[in-house]
Amino acid sequence: MDFTNRKYLQKCCDGRYSDGNVADCEASDANELVKKSKRKSFPIMIHQLMQMFDIDIIGCDGKWSLFVAAASSHRWKELLIPIPPFKSGSTFDIKWLLQVIKETPKFSTLYDLILKRNCDVCERYVIELLYIVLLTMSEPNFHMLKPYKLQTIIGITYLNMNEIRPTHAFEMRFANPAKQEEKFESVSSNFCRKFGFYGAPPSEFYSILFNGFLSKEIKRPTNEENAEVKQIHLTTDLSVSLTHSVAEPSWSLSTCGAVLRSVAICEYIERPDCVHVRKDADQEHTDIFISKGEVIRVRHMLFFGEEIPSLQPDGHIEYVEEIINGQENEPPKQENVPLEQENNPLEQKTNLLEQQNNLLEEENKTNFLAIGCCAVAGISLFFMYKRNILGLRTFIECKCDEFIDELVTWCVRRE
Repeated sequence: MDFTNRKYLQKCCDGRYSDGNVADCEASDANELVKKSKRKSFPIMIHQLMQMFDIDIIGCDGKWSLFVAAASSHRWKELLIPIPPFKSGSTFDIKWLLQVIKETPKFSTLYDLILKRNCDVCERYVIELLYIVLLTMSEPNFHMLKPYKLQTIIGITYLNMNEIRPTHAFEMRFANPAKQEEKFESVSSNFCRKFGFYGAPPSEFYSILFNGFLSKEIKRPTNEENAEVKQIHLTTDLSVSLTHSVAEPSWSLSTCGAVLRSVAICEYIERPDCVHVRKDADQEHTDIFISKGEVIRVRHMLFFGEEIPSLQPDGHIEYVEEIINGQENEPPKQENVPLEQENNPLEQKTNLLEQQNNLLEEENKTNFLAIGCCAVAGISLFFMYKRNILGLRTFIECKCDEFIDELVTWCVRRE
């Protein structure tokens, strides 16, 4: 990173600079997070981050990946809620936040740096952002699930995965239940609780996990078809929910995948006034439509990660780069390679026979080598038998006598 960007970031960190690309954030939540983060000294932040990595570094990676997806989205103003308190006065600088994310090293690399007490390589504002997202905004915590535990959960919730396996699965854990969780527990006392899959882009799940589905509440219209389109749509079939999750770029250094699709396993309260259940025509899965966010909570997250394929540089890619840089040169033209004359049928047949003969010659060489090895082994054994080397003849004759005795005994018993 050059000196200009470092100076820019440091000014933002000190709260002295903003370039105007800002959005208003909720003052109460942001101020509270600022107070919590400022109470901690830098060594304490590093120590507590180390503890988080020791508990579940993959879970930290999953939570951070959803945060990065929301921050990188063009809809960040509505998806990045709550907003981390990186601001100047009452404003928030998204460009600075993205630059800090860009400077964040891979978690395994950061872990090694902490172990080697070489944290000076990592900037303070990177540690502060990680501390806020992973510790200050601690609820919910991501806990990675092993495959057999996920299978157990799918079995007891009566859901169908159709042989589709996520690359990573996480359990949502709450040390201190939020208001939405307490309200969910109070509402569910008189109704059944069931489970379903909910598919959405990864950028949307950051806000859902911290704020619940309250932002998706709607007033149920009289037309049932329109209601189903607008309501929260759950299903008992994972393949159906996956169609609602668009693959989005996330954190490029994530172990979960640089590109993610995400599906949540949600628990909902079967209240007749806000839950509408419908079986599909083939009775293969059930669709659940919910109009109130207070009756649904995310319990587990499923990630379907992909890596960005690397492109081999060629003339056309160089041409695209020239266009991006403002140059308007014509695309490189491929050289005209003179076409060879087509072979006539006789030449094609001759080439085919030559290929077959080459294959036969190679196969014969292999067979001759095997026969030669067997012949050498046989001659060696015969020589060892004649000269009774290593007692081979005595051993064979003894075994033959034992075999003949057993054969004679068997024949006598048969008679």
